[in-house]
Amino acid sequence: MRAAFATIALAALAATSHPVCGQNDALRLSEQTQKLGLLMGIADHNRFAYELVPWTQQTTAALANLPDSLIDSISVAPLQLIRLQHHTVLYFTRPTADGTSVYWLTKARGKAEAMSFADHCKAERTKRPAPADTAFSATPVSDAGRRLDGFELTGLQSRRTLLCVPDVEARMLFEKMTKVLPDEQKDSLCTRLTDRLQTLWADSALRRHSWNGLPAMSTLQSKNGDLRICTFAVQYNDFNTRTFGALLMNISERPDVCLLNDCTDDIRQPERTKCTPQKWYGAIYTQMIETEIDGRSSYTLLGFKGNDGLVKTRVIDILTIRNGKASFGMPVFLHPKATYQRRVFRYSANANMLLRYDESREAIVFDHLAPAESVFADEPQYYGPDFSYDSYNKSKKGWIFAPDIDLRNPRQKR
Repeated sequence: MRAAFATIALAALAATSHPVCGQNDALRLSEQTQKLGLLMGIADHNRFAYELVPWTQQTTAALANLPDSLIDSISVAPLQLIRLQHHTVLYFTRPTADGTSVYWLTKARGKAEAMSFADHCKAERTKRPAPADTAFSATPVSDAGRRLDGFELTGLQSRRTLLCVPDVEARMLFEKMTKVLPDEQKDSLCTRLTDRLQTLWADSALRRHSWNGLPAMSTLQSKNGDLRICTFAVQYNDFNTRTFGALLMNISERPDVCLLNDCTDDIRQPERTKCTPQKWYGAIYTQMIETEIDGRSSYTLLGFKGNDGLVKTRVIDILTIRNGKASFGMPVFLHPKATYQRRVFRYSANANMLLRYDESREAIVFDHLAPAESVFADEPQYYGPDFSYDSYNKSKKGWIFAPDIDLRNPRQKR
């Protein structure tokens, strides 16, 4: 009954206030809202995902052409409305076996531009599970005085933040850059994106937010919250990749933003070169390990570089901060006959490499790479895992290399 009433109300409003195209799009959006109610009754998640694809395409098309005033009148379950300064967001949530999925659509105000997104948020693993959330509150995370225009969803029962999109426009720019576009257009989008991100990075009011609503940008945070590392990459049509990033250091009341300048092509011996933020061996960092080496705090970073079509690259680097100045690389990767500032692993684009920190072992474990044939030695496009594993074990002096380890029997942490 409520959905039927919404259909009549929307159609009436469109007929009295907007042209014929607006009437049609209003009716389409109302019909899509009713369809969503039926889709939410599908128990099988795979079938739901399959049926949701055409629904999302049709709803996004209808949303793009609707006047802002008409969209603002929509408030029909399961769709919920968030009004922001420069965007309107419609969202709904769906529980999954290991968390909650958020599906949301956004329209830029005053523009015929709409996009749809899906974010999956895993449930926290705790001894005492938090109450299951069936309803969420939406809060804008920016105000009219700032350029940023985002929102945060919080569970009403658990009080846990489900999703934080600090800037909807940035999320849309990230999405646009994944499309097949001319390189010049990607450069233009990237300039707009980095400009918005610098505003985000410098905003002290957003320090407490997770920013998990910008999944294309990796954001790692230290345990005390005084350091954040943000990295992302743009891939061009010739498979060349440029990496961008920033260090956010909470040394004073206002975050100190240190931009990272990717100079990979100018670093000929990356495993033996110490780098600075201005001359950075760019990588997208996925894991940060806080360590103490020779009595000094440091951060060990695990990450990867872009895939050039033939070769993939994984990286282990060291970040240190002294007197507010950051540097990358440190001679702490200890081998019997060599010491390295960082480790770089290059292997076939058709292969996958394990590289992760094993907390139970206090070690970084990774696949041992070898060429498919001995004649391909020193040609990384022919390298791949050989089903053995190596590690770097944590010590007070650094990371000590250990070859051919057995991952079946993890060392118990005392």
